[in-house]
Amino acid sequence: MKTIFSKVLVKFFMAVVITALFIMMSCEEEDPFVDRHVAPVLIVFDGISGYLANGGLTTTPTRTYTVAAADYAVPAEWSVSFYELDKTGILDNTVGIDSIPVSDLSIKFTKRDGTLISDLTTDAAGKVFAPINWTELVPGYANMATGASSTINVSWTGEHKGVSFTRYGVVILKKS
Repeated sequence: MKTIFSKVLVKFFMAVVITALFIMMSCEEEDPFVDRHVAPVLIVFDGISGYLANGGLTTTPTRTYTVAAADYAVPAEWSVSFYELDKTGILDNTVGIDSIPVSDLSIKFTKRDGTLISDLTTDAAGKVFAPINWTELVPGYANMATGASSTINVSWTGEHKGVSFTRYGVVILKKS
């Protein structure tokens, strides 16, 4: 009698555990921190060698400038291209995915702390040319020691077809 009772108890316990596992696996919990959307545009950072070839779509693009004392007052430009991807031909190997430049797209080029560097609008080719003024970007840059560098975290923010987006980048200034 004791053996039969223990076998029934073990089977009951196993049934409860299996039921509990099924209930726990069937619950889907949403991520409370990030509301994910498909990016409305593809952003290509021009002038960064190997950016796309080395997995640039998942890394933070970094642009390094070496600036001599004579060039402090001369702003540089960082060009960035914005494309909308047309995936209607994705299953046809003769068509594939088409990159369509997004023109007249408003972009805010800012430091990551929210300080506005420049308000930009893409041209007909989907490009913006972001001016980088060393003395405004890094206060006291002219007084830094030769060979010193400064890293500035920047962001590119906009909205396309009702979906907002932000892409991060880094500007490294090296003083020669």
